[in-house]
Amino acid sequence: MQMKQEVRSSKAQDVMGNKLYLLSGEQLALLEQYEDKVRRRVDGMGHEVILQNISEFQVNKDGSVIVINITDKAGTTFSRRFHPFFRNGTKIDE
Repeated sequence: MQMKQEVRSSKAQDVMGNKLYLLSGEQLALLEQYEDKVRRRVDGMGHEVILQNISEFQVNKDGSVIVINITDKAGTTFSRRFHPFFRNGTKIDE
């Protein structure tokens, strides 16, 4: 639910190197795999654990839709598609 809300409220979204970048206001949030966790960092700082006990985190962009696939340690894969409200085409540079 947190990822869905954050994607929807962001004004720009980008996927680079299997990492999801979300621009909200002046803050750049990053969602990435870190060890067996999905973590969130804001402006390059912090370590907020969003999900744990995962073996794989994949993020892709299908047009304006963000597609996230997560495989847990038991081998079950979960897939979610997030539709952002704002789609202005702004590119986020790493």
